Amino acid sequence: MVPLGQPEKGITLSHQNAIFRDIKLIGSLAADTDAIEELLEFVVKHDIQVKIGEWKPDDAEKMRQEYSSGICLGILAPLLIAQCNGLTRPLTAKLTSLSYRDEFTGEYGVGFDDNYLVTVLIVVLTGLRDATMRFVLDPLAAAWGLGRARSMRFKEQAWMVVYYATCWSVGTYIYASSSYWLDLQAMWTNWPNREISGLMKIYMLAQLAFWLQQMIVINIEKRRKDHWQMLSHHVVTIALVYCSYRYGLTRVGNVVLILMDFNDLVFSIAKCLKYMKLQSLCDFMFGAFVVSWVLCRHTAFPMVCWSVYAHSLAITGPNCFVGSGENIIGPQEVPADSYFYLLEPLIYTNGRICYDYTIKTLFLSGLLFLEALMLVWFVMIVKLVIRVLRGGNAEDTRSDIEEEEYEEGLPIKIEVDAEKLQFPKKYPSGGKAQPVRHTTATRPGSMSSCILAAIRTQAKTIVRRANRSKGH
Repeated sequence: MVPLGQPEKGITLSHQNAIFRDIKLIGSLAADTDAIEELLEFVVKHDIQVKIGEWKPDDAEKMRQEYSSGICLGILAPLLIAQCNGLTRPLTAKLTSLSYRDEFTGEYGVGFDDNYLVTVLIVVLTGLRDATMRFVLDPLAAAWGLGRARSMRFKEQAWMVVYYATCWSVGTYIYASSSYWLDLQAMWTNWPNREISGLMKIYMLAQLAFWLQQMIVINIEKRRKDHWQMLSHHVVTIALVYCSYRYGLTRVGNVVLILMDFNDLVFSIAKCLKYMKLQSLCDFMFGAFVVSWVLCRHTAFPMVCWSVYAHSLAITGPNCFVGSGENIIGPQEVPADSYFYLLEPLIYTNGRICYDYTIKTLFLSGLLFLEALMLVWFVMIVKLVIRVLRGGNAEDTRSDIEEEEYEEGLPIKIEVDAEKLQFPKKYPSGGKAQPVRHTTATRPGSMSSCILAAIRTQAKTIVRRANRSKGH
């Protein structure tokens, strides 16, 4: 046990201005700076800079990992209790159930009140993500013997497998049982589709909540090298999902989402296999991923974009409608004196909804932006394919680098018994350095010997990687 009140020191190992490892030392080891320097003598010889200072934990990361489930449960529990009470149920109905149900048709309209449910779904998804990673995937990663970095990446990707498998299955069921199954032009018939089934409604709202939650996740977790690309992708995706929902274009949104979800599902499975070190299966799934990427994102998706360009206005016409369901009025002419009609579907539940050249251009521009971004990623995929054909493994170079940096950036918390841990002074009273001799602390098998061995192993890895980089 570490006595309370003991100082905490931190050590940063770096080589050529690149930080490789932060180490937290507690107790006598932290109090004895000379002992720390003695332990790090090996790394200094290899031109690895050493910085000793106060160690500060990542409070935000710790809170996210340890308290997110509790926070989500604390938010949802009162809602569930209120929903079970007949007196308070009307107050929470918008937060826990689908709004705008048409009693005559049994279908649902769209409107501002849906945003309340989306907010709750974000909390639900956050809680499910954390609970699944903590209670299901964490034991699985531990049983497989994954290290800390691989375990975290594995859990993140495994959760994505769970989500994408669920949403892709639901989305495919909706698509397969629809009137627009394998018919691009049918996506535009009977527009505007302001009333949709309950399954389609919860599907679209859950997708919107997921991408909003992903916006939060990528800004909380350790940033990837393509952070800004991912951020722009998420922003455009959220805008497209929400606008397709409010503008009565849920059929197009459904088709696009299942194309994207299937490819993301295959990719996440391949990443899980990589982290589990099942390289042969990973290579196979990588091949399936490349094929699905080309078919879904550079074949089927451009066909949807073409349908937006060629079919949408030809079938819907530049028209406006007012109301929904049996009370819908139209078609009417598109206003020529103002652009406020562009915002009306986002503000009013049964207000005016229009589709014209301007809306088509905005919608198509968002889709083409995603296609351009996916082409950039496809170039990276082609490079991986070339590597595999040359005899290498199907490994994402960007992710591998991130993974090593993530592993090396994790703090090593060394808890020691302050009474038993003792170190020889590097500079005795004479002021001259003395050769290192084995004492109780540095004898092979002792606590400090284990610490020294760990530091030396890390230093050798750093030097080996630096030499390999110079060779390239």
